[in-house]
Amino acid sequence: MDLTSDPIGKTMLRFSIPIVLAFFLQSVYGIADLLIVGHFGGTYALAGVNMGSQIMDFVLGIATGLLGGGRIIIAQFTGQKNTEEVKDTILTMFVFVVILALFLTVLMQLICSPVLQVMQTPAESYSEARNYYRVCMTGILFIFGYNTVSAVLNGMGDSKTPLVFVMISTVINIILDLILVGAFRKGAFGAAMATVIAQGISFLLGVLFLKRKGLLPDIRRTGVRFNRRIAEDFLKIGIPSSYQNSILNISLVVVIAVANTISVYAAAAVGVCAKLNVIFILPIIAINSAETVMIGQNMGAKRLDRVMATFRMALLITVCYSACIVGLWWFFGNRLIGLFTTDPQTIAMGTRYLKMHCWDYMLVMPLAYCLGGVFAGTGHTGVIALANTAGSVISRIPLCILLGTTAGLGVAGIGLAFPISTAVTVLVYLVPFVKGLWKESTVRSQ
Repeated sequence: MDLTSDPIGKTMLRFSIPIVLAFFLQSVYGIADLLIVGHFGGTYALAGVNMGSQIMDFVLGIATGLLGGGRIIIAQFTGQKNTEEVKDTILTMFVFVVILALFLTVLMQLICSPVLQVMQTPAESYSEARNYYRVCMTGILFIFGYNTVSAVLNGMGDSKTPLVFVMISTVINIILDLILVGAFRKGAFGAAMATVIAQGISFLLGVLFLKRKGLLPDIRRTGVRFNRRIAEDFLKIGIPSSYQNSILNISLVVVIAVANTISVYAAAAVGVCAKLNVIFILPIIAINSAETVMIGQNMGAKRLDRVMATFRMALLITVCYSACIVGLWWFFGNRLIGLFTTDPQTIAMGTRYLKMHCWDYMLVMPLAYCLGGVFAGTGHTGVIALANTAGSVISRIPLCILLGTTAGLGVAGIGLAFPISTAVTVLVYLVPFVKGLWKESTVRSQ
């Protein structure tokens, strides 16, 4: 599949479908973790896994943001057909990830107790949360390495091979969960071991795959090469992406906190709707990933005409999909929420929330994601960080408080805050987009 010459619409769908499936499988083994731990480990172990997972997700969000910078650089060098620069980028990414993983392993182990205390970990589940935390942080190298392989392959235009690795990881994780948690009753410790071992095996398979493709040199012969120019671009593009991931997570935590101040039913309703949003937004995220890589490769190939054509196709596909979600949430929102709870008050509140939040899908969210894909693919991630700060932090948090509590609109006000704040994000994007900032790549080559 050639992202710089094949038909754009067909290529985008072929590239994005394996990404959706990979996201789905990751969700499946996350749910399987909780089901197995909840059934065999008990409530305290389940609470410990939940608490430890939240911390791990935050740390992983930082890493995936940085790796997104490497993915963009690889995409552009792939578009240039510059194999040597691709190899140098891959090796530089791995060197950086090893250093970062070792640093975070030591740091996170040292601050284990303070972090769990800040998270208000219940005393009953503290030991289980600590066990999960310590094992996962010890295995950060494998978890980061596994995500590095996926970023490298995606940047090169390969979304199918990472899906295979996710499938392998999912099967191994579930089998080990059943053995360690089910048979040996190791609770949260066993669940963490299953995750680290599964991702470690997938990471090693990924490294062997890259070596077989001739993309990783034999460092015993060549030594470890660290390209300073590529490392600087990697950080310049990746740090804003990490920041963006962090502020999005923080804004969602605040949204839940605002719902908590309204009532327990509001908290439950917004929590369920947040889970629904995580599921239904996956195809949009996948299209965004495909758009970013395709734009990156076409930017490297100096095909600005295909950059704009890719943006338009991504927007068309995303708008069509989003229109279906608006209809589904508006007319069948109560039934969707009913899959998670039978409480009539929670269902009623959740339905009101969805009827407001669904307008985020109609135009503003597709436009925000697709404009973001343009700036990501061309390496202007600082614009993305600025736009999301304006939308997710400066606008969304005050709007949730103002509309949800001060104006007395309750969960409907919180839902309405999403399309309004996303519109702010779009407005910030439009200024540099119209000025043509995207026409200049931030990735330097030799």
